[in-house]
Amino acid sequence: MELIDIRKLGKINLSPICRWGNILLLKKTAGEGPLYDKEIIGYYTYNIHEKKLKSIEIGQGEVIYDSFNESYVEGEDKFYFTTFEEQVFVNDMILKKVDVETGLTKDILNFNLEKKYNSLIVEKLKEGVFIVFYKEEPEYTEEYLDFLSEMNYDKDRYGFEGATLFDTINDEKYEINDKFFLRGLKSIFFKTKLKGEMCIVTEENYIEPYEKEQFYVDVHMNRLAKKDKFYYRDYMKYISLDKFIQEIEEGAEKISFIDIEGYDLEGYEMFSGVDEKNIYYIKKVFGQENSEAIVSVDKETLNKKEIVLPSQYAEDMNSCPPMYMWNLAGNNKYIFNKKSISRRKVKLKQVINGNMEYIYESKLGQVKEFVENRYLIISDNMDGYKTSIIDITNNKVKTFKRNNKAFDDVLVLY
Repeated sequence: MELIDIRKLGKINLSPICRWGNILLLKKTAGEGPLYDKEIIGYYTYNIHEKKLKSIEIGQGEVIYDSFNESYVEGEDKFYFTTFEEQVFVNDMILKKVDVETGLTKDILNFNLEKKYNSLIVEKLKEGVFIVFYKEEPEYTEEYLDFLSEMNYDKDRYGFEGATLFDTINDEKYEINDKFFLRGLKSIFFKTKLKGEMCIVTEENYIEPYEKEQFYVDVHMNRLAKKDKFYYRDYMKYISLDKFIQEIEEGAEKISFIDIEGYDLEGYEMFSGVDEKNIYYIKKVFGQENSEAIVSVDKETLNKKEIVLPSQYAEDMNSCPPMYMWNLAGNNKYIFNKKSISRRKVKLKQVINGNMEYIYESKLGQVKEFVENRYLIISDNMDGYKTSIIDITNNKVKTFKRNNKAFDDVLVLY
């Protein structure tokens, strides 16, 4: 495993975005921590072999959104970001494409939005065709927090308020008329090949699994009327890219997605990752023993394989039940069964890729990565960032006052 500490590069508030082979893409924010995540003031590339840092020009305007594509998912390695400049009634937006070799950027789409729309998803669909989802993200005022505390699920506070398809080749734009699709889109929207054809994969999702399970319990205990609610739905679905674009251009009020897996009140599915060969998600049917499973969908055949996660319970009233934890992104996949064996010790047992069992001190934090089936990467962010690396072959522990992110066999500290 290669260790890269980007704090030693002389730039503060740098954090990693993605890795393409020998190149790390980094962003610079106005401050450290999640509060500053969206206050992006610069981008850099770092050549791992040459150990060189190169800045990327941003130009005028503030960055409001960025996204990257990876060849094993979308078919190309690309990075885009969107800047805005305030005008009297609207914000002028520019989508820029980055050449990571030279650090130069190119303007590829100009559009404007009402000033209230401060949250976006911008994605390239194909050469010259882009889609922009937009919504108003409320400020976390006392009034809004009161609204959240009242659990007013029926109010339409979900998804995106609108979306526009831009065809820059023919200088055309089309509004998306499928309001149910927009309402159900939380964050999962990407393109990838399924059965050899480029497709759009998306997830309709509204509330968290624990919230949904509580609704299920309340209905079955007769504490809540048994009525279908749109926010009970969890559905992963897909459509061919060309058909998606065609139906939007034709003004379709219901886009003809095909379900991969879905549940209403009786259970949930939750997207968990994608790689070159598979899409991964978690599913569970409420009220059934051993119904929770990790599912992999073969991208060539759409055949499914399941790893069942047997139900677990606390040994006594004073102990926490064992739990499953997993990471299905990249090459360092793991599924662990985690159990507290004392107030100070935690036991991990591997569910896939071997039969590893390991005990470590709970004060170190939570497992975040398992690199090369050898290094446990443990994070503790309770009092600043702290990363511990445990080599399970010799029990050696190294601790750094840093955050971390793993890209296969490279661990970046920042």
